[in-house]
Amino acid sequence: MRMPANFLKTEPTTEAAQALELHASYDVEGDWISANRKTITPAPFGLNIDYSLLLDFDANGYLAAAEVLGRRAFFETRNVRPPSSPPTATVRLAHIPRSSGVEEFDCPVTVYASPDGLLVQAVVTDLMPGAAWFSLGTSLLFALNDGRVASVLFADTQRAEPRL
Repeated sequence: MRMPANFLKTEPTTEAAQALELHASYDVEGDWISANRKTITPAPFGLNIDYSLLLDFDANGYLAAAEVLGRRAFFETRNVRPPSSPPTATVRLAHIPRSSGVEEFDCPVTVYASPDGLLVQAVVTDLMPGAAWFSLGTSLLFALNDGRVASVLFADTQRAEPRL
């Protein structure tokens, strides 16, 4: 199933919402990259996009975690560049499901890593053109197109200090 339009929405980040910021990290042993809040939060709702990108949402529908499935060694190498100065926001589900679980969407996802391996970008290929970027923290950017995930860009803060 394809992700429907207006499935997700953004809200400006307020001082109270700073606890919702996500921070990317790289697990050396597992060879995977993810982004989480500083305080781990139960996430009863999930999105599995093409078995490549997992997004977890808390009980209020706010994005709580993001993870790229697969080992960095297998990502396509590309000159990944973050957009300059995207607005800061939080991402949430437009409607909170009645019950917990994971929704699966068949959207083609390609994962790229920068040549130095410090940036990883998951791209939902057919949604990227025209997408709007938002900063969800100092090391995570999120692109939406018509309320659908278009891309997630992780900065690997464990190996260096790239700031988006």
